[in-house]
Amino acid sequence: MSYYYKHPDQGRVLNSAIIAISEDSFDARLPNIKAQTWSAILNRRHGHNNAQCERLEFIGDAVMYLCVALELYDRYPHASPGLMTNVRAPFVTNLVLSLLAEKIDRRAARKGSILQPVLNVRKQVVAHNQEAVIIKTTVPHDTVKVAADTMEMAIGALYMERGLDAVRQWVSRTYDPLFRVAIETHNQTS
Repeated sequence: MSYYYKHPDQGRVLNSAIIAISEDSFDARLPNIKAQTWSAILNRRHGHNNAQCERLEFIGDAVMYLCVALELYDRYPHASPGLMTNVRAPFVTNLVLSLLAEKIDRRAARKGSILQPVLNVRKQVVAHNQEAVIIKTTVPHDTVKVAADTMEMAIGALYMERGLDAVRQWVSRTYDPLFRVAIETHNQTS
């Protein structure tokens, strides 16, 4: 799966996020939704449950864009709109959302692991003592999409069950290390 950006900072931010999420120390937790909701999302099938899951995915996608943008706006009051866009864009991609979903619950990666190919590339980087590398690995689009959709459904469910503040809190906690590494990456390249 490849992502191309108009601005090179977005690719570097995506790369730094991928590396951060794949670290053992990265702690991603399931949004505070009902256990039965998460079970229904993981076990969705075509039919009545699938239509509701698609609606949650739609809401989750929109709420993620908003909450990541609001978090950046609040955390970095002097950041330019360009910088905030360069950080937000990679953070709401299917790739990042799919990595988060798999990190939270391996069952979310129903079509295959997204993390494992990233970990394999990281091992090669460490073995060759490379300081910076663009993570390029082949993960089928539908593998990434299914896991990302699962994450968006969980976010949509969190919004529907607990409201916007709950989503903002989850984004703030989960993305905190990603925001820090993204700004650090940006500062190193500017």
